[in-house]
Amino acid sequence: MSAITSKQRFQINWVLWNLVVLDLVLSAVCLVSPSLWMKIMHGAVVPDPNGMVRRVGAVWAAFLLLQLVAVFKWEKEPHWLVLIAGVRWTELFSDWVYLGVAEQLTWF
Repeated sequence: MSAITSKQRFQINWVLWNLVVLDLVLSAVCLVSPSLWMKIMHGAVVPDPNGMVRRVGAVWAAFLLLQLVAVFKWEKEPHWLVLIAGVRWTELFSDWVYLGVAEQLTWF
């Protein structure tokens, strides 16, 4: 990797730490209170008998763990940035499907 400026280092760390916070919030809400997730995202409390909301929360918890590793390793092992980009891309496809099939969504 070519020399990274202090500004680029700051920007990369800023993005990684913000993703850590995002996934901490997302996974915590889904795992602890699936009904709150449904109310925030869909405007209604819908039962989740199969635990799909908690499953998504577990996926975001895995993202959180990978991103925490990347925060501390990316400067010496830059391939961690590629791994995180790949992980985030997997969500892109599922988000579009979610937006396309959800019967009711809130602005949030």
